[in-house]
Amino acid sequence: MRAQSETGTNVVKILSSTLPVQATVASEWTKVTFSWGKTLRLASFCLAAYWIAIFIGTHLPSHSMPRIGGSDKILHFGAFGGLAFLVAWALPTREGKTLQRSLWTLGLIIGYAMLDEITQKFIPGRTCSLGDFIADAIGAFMGLGAYFVAKAVLVRTKVGQRLILTLSK
Repeated sequence: MRAQSETGTNVVKILSSTLPVQATVASEWTKVTFSWGKTLRLASFCLAAYWIAIFIGTHLPSHSMPRIGGSDKILHFGAFGGLAFLVAWALPTREGKTLQRSLWTLGLIIGYAMLDEITQKFIPGRTCSLGDFIADAIGAFMGLGAYFVAKAVLVRTKVGQRLILTLSK
């Protein structure tokens, strides 16, 4: 237990030396406060690149897109799930503000999904679809859930703490 506690302390030292954005995570042994630092910059870059790719992909005329078999709802689900994951990762948070950040994330993604579907009416071969919007919204909820699972695994497990230490060097 002492070795694992030292590893957790090292993770906290590395993470706390990077940026002033604070997050508090309750572990089994203690309450740990740390900063996200480099992670926020990486998250912002990934979010911007992904969002641009989604915007371009959803606004190309249908004749320039490859044909896919089956329903496109899975693509909508996955695209907006990934977007929600990245927005949650990129938004800074403070202790006790998890619900507020989650609502901001969902509101932003669902609002963008609505706007995305409406603007597709003006693209040749594209349509505005309630089914696509619902797939987008469900993807947003699932992406946010995946973010919280990934965060818990990284912060609370020995393997996750080692990964954070390795990437912080």
